[in-house]
Amino acid sequence: MCGRFTLRVSPETLQETFPQIDFSPMLGQTPRYNIAPGEAIWGIPNRSPWRVDAFLWGLVPSWVSAARTRYQMINARAETLAEKPAFRGLLRHKRGIVLADGFYEWKRAENKQPSQPYFIRLKSDEAFGIAALWDEWYAPDGSVLYSTVLITTRANALVAPLHSRMPVI
Repeated sequence: MCGRFTLRVSPETLQETFPQIDFSPMLGQTPRYNIAPGEAIWGIPNRSPWRVDAFLWGLVPSWVSAARTRYQMINARAETLAEKPAFRGLLRHKRGIVLADGFYEWKRAENKQPSQPYFIRLKSDEAFGIAALWDEWYAPDGSVLYSTVLITTRANALVAPLHSRMPVI
């Protein structure tokens, strides 16, 4: 977890849910039903002014020599963030939330059958934030890539029958 999630609500609805955040960069955004690692996602970094920004889902640390677009870190365990060199500084200075309104988990089949996907959302069907860390990577041409990693924790009683991990909501 978390390997796919959704953001189906409109920017206007998000503005009502989180009135202190500027959602103007999202205007015109259409619902997204299957957001995958490596795609652009919307997040709110812990910097002023409070505003939604676009991030690549898959952390590209600032200290790497080349930004790879495959196999970045997409999830990080909450229990070990302070221990991992890639996350320690980000935990202190670059926290944020990623906007979502649901996520998918797949229950493994026992007899080589395909795994069964399950869509998990709040009972109210409202948007929520997933805890995240972010970083900025500067390309040789001067452009900046903002990327993020989602934070996961042990699954609660509702998700545990499907998977051992879930996002920190």
